[in-house]
Amino acid sequence: MVKGEELHITVPNLFRCPISMDVMRSPVSLCTGVTYDRTSIQHWLDAGHDTCPATMQTLPSKDFIPNLTLRRLINLWAQTNGPPSPSSSPTYSRSVSEQQVRTLVHHLENQNESAKVFVVDCLSAIVDFASFGDENRRILANFENFVSAIVGVLCRGTAEMEVMELAVRVLDSISMDNSVRKQVHASVSKRFQSFLTTIRSFLKNGSTRSKIESVKLLKTIALDAESKRAIAENSNLLNELLQIVRTDSDFALHDAVYSCLIEVSVTRSTKAELVGSGLVDLLTKTLSNRNSPKPANEKALKLLSIVSTTAEGRSAIGVDCRCAVAIVERMMKVSRSATEDAVAVVWSVCCLLGEKKTKEAVVNSNGIAKILMVMQSGYCEGHRQKTVIWTANRDDQPLSNDVTLILNRDGLVLQQKQGLQVPITGVSLPAAAASASMLDSGNFALYHSNSTIIWQSFDHPTDTILPGQHVMSGHSLVSGVSSMNHSSGRFQLIMQLDGNLKQYPLGITISPYYGYWSSGTQDKSKNSSLNLDENGQLYLLNSNGSIMKTIFDGQSQSQQFNNFAYRFTIDVDGILRLYSHNLVQNSSWVAEWISTRNKCDPVGLCGLNSYCIVNNISQETDCSCLPGFDFIDHNQKSLGCQRNSGIDSCKSDHEKAFRVAEFDVLEWENNSYSVVYYMNKTECQEDCLRDCNCMVALFENQHCSKQMVPLRFAKPHTSALIKTIVKVPNNGGGDYGTNSNMPLKKGHKRKNITVFVLVCIIIALTILLFSLFFLYRKQFKSYKNVPNEKTLIVHDILALRSFSLRELEISTSGFIHKLGRGSFGTVFKGTINLPNGERAIAVKRLEKVVAAEGEIEFQNEMKTIGRTHHRNLLRLLGYCHEGSNRLLVYDYMSNGSLANFLFKSEIKPNWKERVSMAFGIAKGILYLHEECENQIIHCDINPNNILIDENRVVKIADFGLAKLLMPDQTRTTTGIKGTRGFVAPEWHKNMPITSKADVYSFGVVLLVIISCRPHVDVNVHEREAILVDFTYEWLWCIEEEPTIRPAMKKVVAMFEGTFDIPLPPGVASYNSTNSSNNIGGVTM
Repeated sequence: MVKGEELHITVPNLFRCPISMDVMRSPVSLCTGVTYDRTSIQHWLDAGHDTCPATMQTLPSKDFIPNLTLRRLINLWAQTNGPPSPSSSPTYSRSVSEQQVRTLVHHLENQNESAKVFVVDCLSAIVDFASFGDENRRILANFENFVSAIVGVLCRGTAEMEVMELAVRVLDSISMDNSVRKQVHASVSKRFQSFLTTIRSFLKNGSTRSKIESVKLLKTIALDAESKRAIAENSNLLNELLQIVRTDSDFALHDAVYSCLIEVSVTRSTKAELVGSGLVDLLTKTLSNRNSPKPANEKALKLLSIVSTTAEGRSAIGVDCRCAVAIVERMMKVSRSATEDAVAVVWSVCCLLGEKKTKEAVVNSNGIAKILMVMQSGYCEGHRQKTVIWTANRDDQPLSNDVTLILNRDGLVLQQKQGLQVPITGVSLPAAAASASMLDSGNFALYHSNSTIIWQSFDHPTDTILPGQHVMSGHSLVSGVSSMNHSSGRFQLIMQLDGNLKQYPLGITISPYYGYWSSGTQDKSKNSSLNLDENGQLYLLNSNGSIMKTIFDGQSQSQQFNNFAYRFTIDVDGILRLYSHNLVQNSSWVAEWISTRNKCDPVGLCGLNSYCIVNNISQETDCSCLPGFDFIDHNQKSLGCQRNSGIDSCKSDHEKAFRVAEFDVLEWENNSYSVVYYMNKTECQEDCLRDCNCMVALFENQHCSKQMVPLRFAKPHTSALIKTIVKVPNNGGGDYGTNSNMPLKKGHKRKNITVFVLVCIIIALTILLFSLFFLYRKQFKSYKNVPNEKTLIVHDILALRSFSLRELEISTSGFIHKLGRGSFGTVFKGTINLPNGERAIAVKRLEKVVAAEGEIEFQNEMKTIGRTHHRNLLRLLGYCHEGSNRLLVYDYMSNGSLANFLFKSEIKPNWKERVSMAFGIAKGILYLHEECENQIIHCDINPNNILIDENRVVKIADFGLAKLLMPDQTRTTTGIKGTRGFVAPEWHKNMPITSKADVYSFGVVLLVIISCRPHVDVNVHEREAILVDFTYEWLWCIEEEPTIRPAMKKVVAMFEGTFDIPLPPGVASYNSTNSSNNIGGVTM
């Protein structure tokens, strides 16, 4: 759209650009031809950013934004945010063509000023292209002369400032990849001093952003001792770096400068020069500023630690008491490594220098107490906290102080003074032990006299594995109780026999329902293993030795892998973390990968009748009790909660003794003893209040699920549709005995004051009228968005979400990933963004066959599934009704169809699982036939229309052929529907179709489940090919009446096909004109 002389683009709806704060849903394509990825921008926004990084101002929402402005703003975001993680951001390899780069290199090398607009646009596009992953940066670096041309622009210093700023940005972007950094460094090294002169001009005259990028680029090229020395010996450059810290208040810039100075402060002369230039005073001001962020404080303490190794540094720190006070103040508030640096500085100044005033300042600022605390907790050098990676006999009683560790033929044993010996191996050794060794890998091994390993700790992990260690199929890792107690805790990680790596709470029957994290590799391979290599790569191997899944690719984490140590641990909080430790810098362990950011995700974190919460300030987890409950032990909240009232609801007038309290955001293990359908929330509350057994209830989608205590596995959720109702004693007043951080609403209370009741009624009526008015307006707007077609009754499906065709095209990446075909359409896999994260979906696209029939199916599925809610029915999330396009959006079922599960899976379901599946299908059909508002005949029950979710719960799908009956109908007449082999005989006889047609189909499905073979199998004998016909033979053989059973001669003839098999006595004959089914003389 054009406004005045300025070209604008329309910002798509419902997708948030983090700079302009506009709401968009699809990627933004600018005139440069570059597409900015919405996922990475959304991740940045979800982290809490809502301001422009340059101005720190929150920008207003606009309907139209100028192209150039939007381009600059998004470029600003891209550089400030850095590259997105490989797991969440796609790699675009076609956004910048080879010809564009070649043309750009030509203009840059020839200093073509007339092509400035092209150069600026192309550099901007390259910056964005480079920000989307290591692969893109390597593509750019591999273009001939590209890096040298960009460096040439900076070294010449004759181009316009905008071009040079973009050149710095390009180098900074592509240098994020370690393999590219060397190439950039090589190009800069040839013209190092010219390059430093240009960087210095940026530091003097550039914008804040340009200064930050220039300083980061300085650190990037400081790869070897020669480069670091060249930067450090440029006094003017060092002075400029210190000057911008003095004059600029941007903490991000301070952090970049400090990082660069840490990198180049190698020689004693450099450290002395920095001290002489006033570095200590600048660092003191940073530490003293209450608003300075942790990264800047951490770098400041590191720099003080570095310069305190020189006499000049210790002297400058020692004479300034403000510095000592600031160090002590920040000592335990930044990070573990910063604490170590702080202690090192204080020790250097107080012990080596012996400055009296500094000692007094440390003492007066409570520094001695803090240092003692640091030493006790194992922070400081020389008293470093040891990281426990393996524990012998972890669940045995603690040892006394008279135990000796000795080596004998049985291996290493713990010998007490009483003579009792306990081996640490826990198993008998295959041969006599001759020696023991702690290997450099962290593996503790016992050796036979022939130098072969007969036992090693790597084969028996506890809660941690190290590089070179494996978790084999059927084995597990178990968390510790606490950081000090390494006994078995509450969580376990199992390498399952089906190839899936999954986490569960400890001490329960293993069931998919209780799993809270998994690798998603179930049924892919048997005998799989979890592996960690020396480069920090965490992956799963299948039985053939091939990588089945890479959980974390460690190769991009560091340039020199042998400088890092890695460990993979299931921590005491039940969360998996992969840690790295820089051996050169002697830093603390850093979590490179974490299984979940939600600390309340682990199932079983809190005990019975309690739930997990996260403190908004400390971000630590805590447990809180339900209303009416109190902790069993306030010092051990994980033990759970108990009733804080002795009232028994079944031995008292519970309607008077209790009231209900409501939670908005709480859920727990669904173990209902009663589920009542089609209730509103008030009816659910009253029903629970009347039921003496009901202590809590979940209200969702007009379903009231009543439960008894105790409750377990409770935690917050984000769904606004679920309400938690808890019965609490009336005599407790408003005190529920908990420190609940959940929003709580008081239940119904009987009021005796007539005036107050009247006022409440008037207020309620007023609110109701206003609510109806706004609801009417909202629904009226919803109607306007749906095409006006007479054949579609939209008011029946207002609860479903309406998707646009463009949304579904983006969600399915252009309908690429085909899952299969259903009736009248093809099903594709996709993902949609919801407030609580991404969700996998299956999109069924109705194809343009017979227009009327496709439209009828669309209406049927919309009406039928939209009004059904059951555990064993596939949930419909929404639809698309745009022009001639008809699409349905369902929940994605990760385990596919029952047919695939039975016939194509490597691991067949056991008998218990098959019975559970059959029972689930039966309950789903029962719901359709008898528990819906109108009876529903599915008409196409077959294994391909029965899906299985991640917990192996069956879901009946594909209601496209369903026949919806009104309440006064019990049968209908229609054309033949369904799948051959599962269609009931009455379809072929032009007889009325009842719900018994689904019963017949279910019977065939039941035979398929029992036998684990298709209903028609072309790979077997002709007589055995049709499963239903084949079953007639054994039905004759198992007749209760002996005289009816055939002789074996006839049985053999049946198998040979030389004898026609009549219908068994117990099978209904459809030749009868009787409309009811007569089975064995019993009318059903």
